[in-house]
Amino acid sequence: MNQKHCYALVFDMDGVIVDNHQWHFRAWLEFCRQHGFRLSEEEFYTTIFGGTNRDLLTRLYGNTLTDAEILQMGEEKELLYRTVYEPHIKPVPGVREFILSARERGIRTALATSAPMANVTYTLKHTGLENNFDVIVESSQIAHGKPHPEIYIRVASLLGLRTERCAVFEDSLPGIQSAREAGCKVTGVATTLQASEISHADLVISDFTDQQTLFAVIDSWFVNRM
Repeated sequence: MNQKHCYALVFDMDGVIVDNHQWHFRAWLEFCRQHGFRLSEEEFYTTIFGGTNRDLLTRLYGNTLTDAEILQMGEEKELLYRTVYEPHIKPVPGVREFILSARERGIRTALATSAPMANVTYTLKHTGLENNFDVIVESSQIAHGKPHPEIYIRVASLLGLRTERCAVFEDSLPGIQSAREAGCKVTGVATTLQASEISHADLVISDFTDQQTLFAVIDSWFVNRM
């Protein structure tokens, strides 16, 4: 493998491929209304944002749900999300072009998301990114959600790389913590949160439109640093 490309780019999905958290919040609000719960926006973003459906459902119901009930309720919420978001879905500016450019350069790409596979298929289809990731790890493949580092350790293993050779793109605080604890370099994408809130990432961007600078910075992290 060319030394220049002895690293991989790893993308979170929600908030990185698509700027969609307001639609997840709307779906959770409707789910909670139907099931007799109340959920504030502050609670969503401070305690739930970036986690898995199991995390939120456990917060609502405690430990009273079976695995089958968690799966069924999670699917119910995700169907609500896909229904309300479909007329509005679009990629974060420049992300599709950046991923395609990376692949043209021979750089491997991966997707690491707490979302279920149905949402991954839906998102990649509607953003024109199907078949553009060498590895996809989603919620059913991990035991611990972010901020646990498991998902990034697993992605690196599937890529055949050390985590230190992975450049991760994340938008949430749990996601950034997950990637950093795994040993990855992390670029914070200021979609859902302000740049100042994710300033502890190795790099912060608002979108992917400045490809030249982004590739230059990432190359500086890895090239000739075996």
